[in-house]
Amino acid sequence: MTRLLEGRTALVAGGSGAIGSAIAVLLAEHGAAVCVHYHRNQELAQEVVDRIAPLGRRCATRQADLTKAGEAEALVDFTVRELGQLDILVNCAGIARDNPVQFLSEAEWDQVMQVNLNGPLYTSRAACKHMLTREAGTIINVASVTGSTGQALRTNYGASKGALLALTKAMARDLAPHGIRVNAIAPQIVEGGLSTGADPRFVDSTRKMTPVGRLGTATDVAGTALFLASDLSKFIAGEVVFVTGGLITHQI
Repeated sequence: MTRLLEGRTALVAGGSGAIGSAIAVLLAEHGAAVCVHYHRNQELAQEVVDRIAPLGRRCATRQADLTKAGEAEALVDFTVRELGQLDILVNCAGIARDNPVQFLSEAEWDQVMQVNLNGPLYTSRAACKHMLTREAGTIINVASVTGSTGQALRTNYGASKGALLALTKAMARDLAPHGIRVNAIAPQIVEGGLSTGADPRFVDSTRKMTPVGRLGTATDVAGTALFLASDLSKFIAGEVVFVTGGLITHQI
């Protein structure tokens, strides 16, 4: 198998989750050393590392609260110190706190914004310090189609992901002249991801409206991340790749 990422190092923020773990393992399968970040669930993060280790890739795991800039910076520094460098940052950590907007509390708004928007900003800002010295690197923000279309009960989530798309485009303009590409992936509901806590009626209707006839999977998102992390996409910057099984086109 052709290894697209041989000799590179990746940090997957939120690497213990469904999408993050799929991305971490696929990047490792293609030659990358990987640091798997987690916030609370060390056991899940270790399971990901245990899947990577037999591939013969260097791997590590590290806890951090990414809503705190200092911890995000320490996570990036740890990756560089432990694995030698940082070529790829995948921002995959995210949460949802569902509520109709008329009942949405300040705490529910703030929590989602801090994790889904502030976290990627903090990790990206820290990663830039290392990438700029080599004038090379790629940052991939895992957003959501909800950031473009909106979704009932998820005003805070949609706003955070929409802002993440805007952040992606702005960072790309800042960093592309320095050899650092920034792009975003916007999946629809993914089996086993945050769909677990979503309204079952919404999940079912999304499945029925999706032209390919199913929901997305973590593997679908991971394949897109691999493409964006590799030289196959070396002329792509500031873009949003919708991974929706045709849902966006169908809705338009």
